[in-house]
Amino acid sequence: MTIDRFDLAACSTPDPSGPSRRLLVKEPGLTVLHLSLAPGQAMPVHNHPGCNVVIQGLAGEATVWLDGEEQPLRAQELVRFSGERMVSPRNTSGAPAAVLITLAGVSGA
Repeated sequence: MTIDRFDLAACSTPDPSGPSRRLLVKEPGLTVLHLSLAPGQAMPVHNHPGCNVVIQGLAGEATVWLDGEEQPLRAQELVRFSGERMVSPRNTSGAPAAVLITLAGVSGA
């Protein structure tokens, strides 16, 4: 297996036009992406059936909307949940935020 290295700092600048996603890893059973959010930005509500989901705070303070309940997520914190749940990473703070999202499971998507 090869070794891949990613500079997460290079993809942390939010795009003022909408959430900025960068796909880092995509292989059977595993997807990893970096998400940058400017204040007020959010991903649409969605789910990831067949996966386990981990969202790790990298910078700023994000909010993980999970089945209608807001879960604050600061840098160096992570949340784990079933991909069956409805989720929307958001930035309700006044500063940029970045998270790392890992999807693991049968579909990996």
